[in-house]
Amino acid sequence: KINSLGKNILFCLPPSIGLGDSIEYAKSIKSIIESKKFKRVGVAFVGKYSLIFRKYFQIDDIYEEFISERSLNLFDSVFHLTLEIDDLTNQKYQRADIEKVINSYFNVKKFEKKHAVLKHLKKKLSLFPISSSPIRTMPIYLINHIIKKFEKKIKIEIILDRSSDMSNLIEKNLYIKDVEILNPTNVKQLISIIEKIYFGIFMDSGPLHMAKLFNKKGVLITSSVGQDILLNKNDLIKSFNNNYSS
Repeated sequence: KINSLGKNILFCLPPSIGLGDSIEYAKSIKSIIESKKFKRVGVAFVGKYSLIFRKYFQIDDIYEEFISERSLNLFDSVFHLTLEIDDLTNQKYQRADIEKVINSYFNVKKFEKKHAVLKHLKKKLSLFPISSSPIRTMPIYLINHIIKKFEKKIKIEIILDRSSDMSNLIEKNLYIKDVEILNPTNVKQLISIIEKIYFGIFMDSGPLHMAKLFNKKGVLITSSVGQDILLNKNDLIKSFNNNYSS
């Protein structure tokens, strides 16, 4: 732990974060940059989410998998987010509103800038059933129920992930007629799909957070984490609450 903060701070992200968490960390760090509290702000260990930090939040001082000693010496404070902020210590098990917690710790305003909404989108229903956690993944019977309910009313697409065993199990058990299945192979492809959706049905996963950034409309089906944390007063995505218990 560090005793005091200097003027040049390097934020170290925790390991194995998902797309959703990367967006929340990026939003809060962008708020800190805009507050002008520090002369230099860097972010270490962004990994495959460098696109998120650079393109969507214009944070350039980032390090993907490692940081050299020379670069490290540019900073007088190295701040491990999940070590220094108590509310984030057990983030893997007890989910917190990452952006809200970090903004409160540094006493900065919420990052409000959002991306422009694309016009003339094809009217379709986009399902994002996959989460990195089994308890936050949409059940197969529910996916099939949604397809049967809406397939004659609107075009449906389902976004899956062939690198996931759970996703492959879902794909094998889908009730399919005129349904388009998309399998993006990287973050860039996934983001491109989310940017073009008309209306989404989301679980607690990365696409939900990206959809909020793009001002998308949709429905969140809650599981182990409530709408107060996931939506945070977002009025474009409505919550459908499960009677969930662990």
